[in-house]
Amino acid sequence: FSAGPLRTPIRLTTKARRQETGDSKTGRSGRPGSERSELPDLRRPASVLCGSAGFQRFSFPGLRLSEARTRPHPMNISARLIPLVVTAFALAFATPAPAAETYDVVLTGGRVMDPATGLDARRNIGVNGGKIAAISETDLAGRVVVDVAGLVVAPGFIDIHQHGFKVTDLELKAQDGVTTALDMESGNSPVGPWLADLAGKSPVNFGTTIGHLAARYHAFRPGAVIPRETTVLGLVGTLGAARESELRAMEAEIQAGLDDGALGVGFGINYSPAATTAEIERMFRVAARNHVPAFVHVRTNGIGAIQEVITAAESSRAPLHIVHVGSSGSGDVPA
Repeated sequence: FSAGPLRTPIRLTTKARRQETGDSKTGRSGRPGSERSELPDLRRPASVLCGSAGFQRFSFPGLRLSEARTRPHPMNISARLIPLVVTAFALAFATPAPAAETYDVVLTGGRVMDPATGLDARRNIGVNGGKIAAISETDLAGRVVVDVAGLVVAPGFIDIHQHGFKVTDLELKAQDGVTTALDMESGNSPVGPWLADLAGKSPVNFGTTIGHLAARYHAFRPGAVIPRETTVLGLVGTLGAARESELRAMEAEIQAGLDDGALGVGFGINYSPAATTAEIERMFRVAARNHVPAFVHVRTNGIGAIQEVITAAESSRAPLHIVHVGSSGSGDVPA
């Protein structure tokens, strides 16, 4: 747990096995005695102090964070990541603060909020080795003491619907308390270069799906390159119905993206109106074979478009996440 973004952000992929990242003493200043430091300006505007350094040491079943290949877990990432982060944070609240211990870092005077237990009170937090070691109502001694009075101390937020991935975009996310940003709806392709481009630069954890829209564009325009930070949405709207050769090219590109570490398959069906239900179901089957979810922006508003992807998921056996289902369902979906 630290007072800001990860020092060593994690690239989240489904093709890798977790390994420890960074210095096991993340947050240690190396200076003797108790020092008091103010938060950098980058952390102040949002009035949120977010957990992050300890986050990179948690174990995520189904998500491996290094380069050794293994089979991904079939469950929806959004359903597994958030409870694990919050639970790990909540467990720390049950740890009594040992007397007379000096911690690597102490966050003092913050408003600590824990959604799992309902705690909302002023507390002091002791951090050792990048992990929460104590939560206390009384003062704690630390080698570095950070005054967080007037700020909220909470688990880092996970945004599964992030689109902008410039470093400046992600710096703004960090100011809002987001420690993991994932592009799960539209996705990207090719995935390998996309991940490599952010490695060592992003202030937060990051990941993406392999995008059906990008794969479709490449199938119709072999050799075309979609410039970084250029939306593919305006490029695919005029494409027609896919022939067998183009469907196979899409399947191959989606499989390649999953092999490169994509967290699932992202669909923006409403942006590719010529993509038939049969095409969508065929790409769902690639997700199913790889035990990863399909994240879908449905074809149009209303229950019919929602039923289309539910039927495709049922037929293909692919896990399904419908993004912003409330607005997409319009008046057909109960509030």
